[in-house]
Amino acid sequence: MKKITTIVAVLCFSLVTQPTWAKSVKEASIAVFESTAKLGSTTFTEFNDDAAKIEEAKAAVLSVLKDPESAQFRNVFITTPTQGTAVCGEVNAKNSYGGFTGFQYFITGGLRGFGTTIEKPSSETGIYMMEWCLANEPKN
Repeated sequence: MKKITTIVAVLCFSLVTQPTWAKSVKEASIAVFESTAKLGSTTFTEFNDDAAKIEEAKAAVLSVLKDPESAQFRNVFITTPTQGTAVCGEVNAKNSYGGFTGFQYFITGGLRGFGTTIEKPSSETGIYMMEWCLANEPKN
């Protein structure tokens, strides 16, 4: 129960601290990605290693797909922005017509059924998502 309360508090804080208007799609998108990372800082704390975080993130993505059994993942990595943790990558899965959608970008804070965004690479939000993810990818 404490975890759920913390997650709700983080989301409420994120919504309150974001401006009620956005100057652009990019600003609105970045606000969503930052909120996702704040959510992830709570969700992923119980996982000790990166592999477990990635598996939990994949489970979160699967929970919002029409056909989770068909999912294919690639280029999955953990981001480390200054305020949180998020997992980014690409997923391809079947839609409700039974055809594959093509690989799409995703970002998740790891909470199943919530805090996950999937966007087409050609969409404006998808472009900003991958830019944000790559900018916050840990440098080895």
